Amino acid sequence: MITRPYLLATVMGLVAMSGAGAADLPSRKAAPVEYVRVCAEHGAGFFYIPGSDTCLKVAGRVRAELRYEEPFTRDANAVRMRARGYLTLDSRTSTDWGVLRATTRVYVTKDTGSAASTTLDWAYIQFAGITAGRLEYSFFDFSPIGDFGFLDATVNGRGAYHQSINALAYTASLGGGFTATVALEDSSERDVGVATYTPYTPGFGGFAATTLAEGGQTMPDVVGRLEWTQSWGTAVLIGALHQNRVGGPFATPFNGLPGPAGYVVDTKYGYAVNAGLKINLPMLAPGDVLMMSAVWADGASSYTGWTTAGTAGSITPLRADALLVPGTTDVALSKSYSLSAGLLHYWTPTVRQSLFGAYGGLNQQGSSFDVRAVTVGSNVIWSPVRAMNIGAEVYYSRLVGVPVSAYPYIAADNAFYRAGSSPDNWGGRLRFQRDF
Repeated sequence: MITRPYLLATVMGLVAMSGAGAADLPSRKAAPVEYVRVCAEHGAGFFYIPGSDTCLKVAGRVRAELRYEEPFTRDANAVRMRARGYLTLDSRTSTDWGVLRATTRVYVTKDTGSAASTTLDWAYIQFAGITAGRLEYSFFDFSPIGDFGFLDATVNGRGAYHQSINALAYTASLGGGFTATVALEDSSERDVGVATYTPYTPGFGGFAATTLAEGGQTMPDVVGRLEWTQSWGTAVLIGALHQNRVGGPFATPFNGLPGPAGYVVDTKYGYAVNAGLKINLPMLAPGDVLMMSAVWADGASSYTGWTTAGTAGSITPLRADALLVPGTTDVALSKSYSLSAGLLHYWTPTVRQSLFGAYGGLNQQGSSFDVRAVTVGSNVIWSPVRAMNIGAEVYYSRLVGVPVSAYPYIAADNAFYRAGSSPDNWGGRLRFQRDF
C-alpha cells in the first residue's frame, strides 16, 4: 500500500526533474508584433509598410453606367451598359531630395457587346522634379470638357482632352506661383496619320483616301508648359512639337506620285499651342469654377481633338495630320483649332452641375476636306454621401460645313469614311461611381 507521504514525495520529484529538463531546452520567444502605423505626413489614408520607411495608400473605384447613343444602323447598340473597376496603389517615401513617389492605377472594363479588357491607366515615378512613366494626363492637357464632363474620346474638335500617355518630364518651381515643365511624350500615341487620296473626276468617283504606313518614331513629342497658379485660379500656356514621318520606301507610287520606285515621303514637323484659363468663382458658391481653352495646331491634329477615334452623326470625315500632295513627295500639314469652355456650379454642397461646349475646325488641303464641329452638353451630379456620385449627362454634337455632296463617291469600307447622311447626333448617360 502506497502511503500519502510517499505519493507526495514522488510527485515533487517528477516536477523537479521536469523543471530541470525544461531549463536545458533552448528558449523560443514570440516574434515581436509590428503594428501598422498611420503615415499622416503624406495625407489621409497612408500607412507605413511594415519593416520600411515607405508609406502606401490603397484606393479604388467602382463605376457603373447606362448609355444611350443615337443609332444610325440596325446593327448599332443604341443602349449600352458599362461596368468598370479601378485599383490604385500610391507609395511615398521622404528623402533628402524630397518625396519619392511611385503610383499605379489599373482598371478592368466590361462593355455591352465586348469582352472584358484591362487597361493601365497610369504607372509613373516622381522624384526631384522628374516625372517618368505612363502619366494620367499629357502635360498638354487643359480642357473644360475633360474636367467637367463625362465625355471621353468620342467627339471630334472638343479641345485638348485628357489622355494618358508615356512621358519623361521635368518640372521646376519658379516662385510666385509659376511652374515650368518640359516633357518628352510618346509621339506614336498622338499620330492621326498621313493620308493620300484620289481627286474626284466626274463620272469616275474619287476622294477615296488611303492611310500611308507610319514610319518609325525617331523623336518624341516635345511639350513645354508654363503654369501660373494664384488664389483666383490658374493660367497656362502650352506648346508641343510633333513629327509626321511616313514609312517606306514605297515601290508603287500613290495616286500619280512620280517614280522611280524606292521613293520616300518627306518628313514634316507640326506643332500645337494651348492657352487656358481657370477662374475660381467662390462668390457664386464654394467650388464654382469657370474654365476656358483655345488650341491651335498645324500638323498635330490630335492636340485639338481631331483624332481617328470619334465623329458626329453617321458621316466620318477625313482626319489626318497631313495629306500627300498629289504628284509630289511632299505633304501638306492639316491646320486645326478648338475653342472650349465649361462652368461648374454647386447648387448645394452635395449637388453640382456643369455646362460645357466646344467648337473646332479642321482644314485639310482645300475646301473639299474642311470640316467644323460643335459639341454642347450638361450634367448634374449628386453626392449623397462622401465619395459617392450619382450623375446624369446629355450631349449634342454636329459636323458643320461638311461637303456632303462629295461623300457619295467615297468607298463605304474605307478606313477614313463611312457612308451616311446625318451630320449630327446626341446621347446621354447615367453614372454611379463610388471611390474608396
